[in-house]
Amino acid sequence: MSIFPIVPQTEYARIPYPSDVGEVWEGELFNENTERGLVAAVTEVAKVVEITIAANNPGDTVGVYIDGGLVVATAGANATATATALASAITTAVGGFLAGVVDTASGALAVVTVTCELGVDPTFAEYSPDATTATPVTTTAAVVQQKLLYGMGVARDIPSATINTKKVKKPSSMSDAFAGVLIKTHGTNLPAAQIEALGFDPLYLCPGYPYSVAKRSTGIKVSFVGSTPAEIDPVYWIKTGVNAGLWRTSSGAVSQVSTLTLTTTATDLVAFNFDGLPDLSIASASGTETTDAANLAAQWVSSAAYAALGSIVDNLDGTLTITFADDVAHVFTDNSGGTSSITETVDTAAVAASAELMPAMSWARPSEPTTSPSVAYLRLSNP
Repeated sequence: MSIFPIVPQTEYARIPYPSDVGEVWEGELFNENTERGLVAAVTEVAKVVEITIAANNPGDTVGVYIDGGLVVATAGANATATATALASAITTAVGGFLAGVVDTASGALAVVTVTCELGVDPTFAEYSPDATTATPVTTTAAVVQQKLLYGMGVARDIPSATINTKKVKKPSSMSDAFAGVLIKTHGTNLPAAQIEALGFDPLYLCPGYPYSVAKRSTGIKVSFVGSTPAEIDPVYWIKTGVNAGLWRTSSGAVSQVSTLTLTTTATDLVAFNFDGLPDLSIASASGTETTDAANLAAQWVSSAAYAALGSIVDNLDGTLTITFADDVAHVFTDNSGGTSSITETVDTAAVAASAELMPAMSWARPSEPTTSPSVAYLRLSNP
């Protein structure tokens, strides 16, 4: 006896859209290639800096830059007094521009000890316009959890062997390796109300808790930038810039476009090159710019090296427009002689790619460009 009904199935369970970015909306439960992992919690460590008063001259101005902001004090009768004065000045600034940057500052035995707030890694630099010196040295390095969004593609991080060995990070270079997409799963994040009560943004991972990443065979609601994704569009993971970790449909690369303007005199040498390639040249110019431009354009097209650089258009007015094939800046050199010359105008500057094509991923379902943030449904493997 068959266990299946005789009539075709006509009723199907409804699969709801997820409500939040980072939620899983599709999973292949019986696919052994489905891959998810739990990433260790990041144990944040506060940065500690010791500022040593190595030379002291009473009445001098002395201080320190903290994240670019200057704190100054007047040198006291000895180095310990100066350290106490500088610590007091830093403590006062904590109520102003150093709020959220420095936790405490204390001065003793010619040393100011500054303990920073958790979650920040400020820079310190000496300010010694007079003879008194105040040299900052980091004694405890900060361990900071980056502000990682759910639905963000993250890269592998390689911290020290003993701390956060499974840590991931926001990508920052095109060489960063993909580690997965941060997803919301039960037990790896606090309820939103509790996160807000602790002073954290519920859109971001809460410090001190483990989190999950999905690598393939999963559908996730993610944020995107740029043009609205359609199912047939390619998937790019943004790896540099302010939107690093988010998603879009293009690499972000822009090709250089240059216009060359000819000024020619009969019988002069007219010549130019890009990137040090052999010159394209006319040994004896006609003196008519439109004719000489057509000659050089024909040489470009017939040269394998130049044709590989990009395409050329003769504008029929003594100018040539070149659109390069890559996203690299190209160097122009005019080698014309006599009173002839060729000048370059860069109409569009090259912009290097900031996103990596992810060929094993695809867009699915209609995107939601009118929401904030704009969201789309991303499959981590092609259907």
